[in-house]
Amino acid sequence: MRSFALEAHFLPAPATPNCGLILRRREHVLVGVSLFNSRFSDTYIEKLLVWAKQNFHRFDIMLPGEADAAWLLESAGDPPEGAARKARHALGRKMKSLHSALHVAGVKQGEARIFRFSDFREDPLYCSLRDQAEQLFLREEGFRELCSRVSRQAIAGRLNGLSKDCADISDAQVRIAVNYIFAEIPFFLDTPALLKVPESLVACHRPWPVAEALFSGRLALTASANQGVVVLSMPAATPTWAAWSEPEP
Repeated sequence: MRSFALEAHFLPAPATPNCGLILRRREHVLVGVSLFNSRFSDTYIEKLLVWAKQNFHRFDIMLPGEADAAWLLESAGDPPEGAARKARHALGRKMKSLHSALHVAGVKQGEARIFRFSDFREDPLYCSLRDQAEQLFLREEGFRELCSRVSRQAIAGRLNGLSKDCADISDAQVRIAVNYIFAEIPFFLDTPALLKVPESLVACHRPWPVAEALFSGRLALTASANQGVVVLSMPAATPTWAAWSEPEP
């Protein structure tokens, strides 16, 4: 079994003083894993899970569901059936990677759970939080512009990765991609209630402007008091929370 005693070291930057308090108690962390982001290589996932096991009493893993992942592919031009097929295959590959990484990290069966957004599609609280996010998107121009900008950047990133033109991304494409944000937001608002843990941090691999807005106190939609978020970096380049307001590459 490989050891990542040094390599697995991440520096977590909390979003707010309250997030810092939750971090210090180290009760629970939710590790989000992306399907189509090259950052999430097998080695990077192993390091994440070793870090989570070494630094928290409990941790769980969150993935998008097949339909959630397919939204990005469809918004970037894949036909619905093709997008669904690619998402399903990517999810299968990532599940294999996660099970291998859990073994490398020395996590025993049952110590960490793997969830998908779709596991909560009939959960009343999840549905309510998602609906509140969608309603805020329709009602508040600033939030709508933020989510649209982030979604447009995600589509452009996908197109650039495929060496395709990203100059003319339509509003219709953005409206498809923004569904991914709605599916993810509930876990930034109340993971403790959704996963039945006392308190929790969402660990992000890079700054996310939507999360910054949710924790800023500027929106009608705010996280619960026992919900926090941190952005992870390697020691050589530690982000500050202010970086979360910058556009993603």
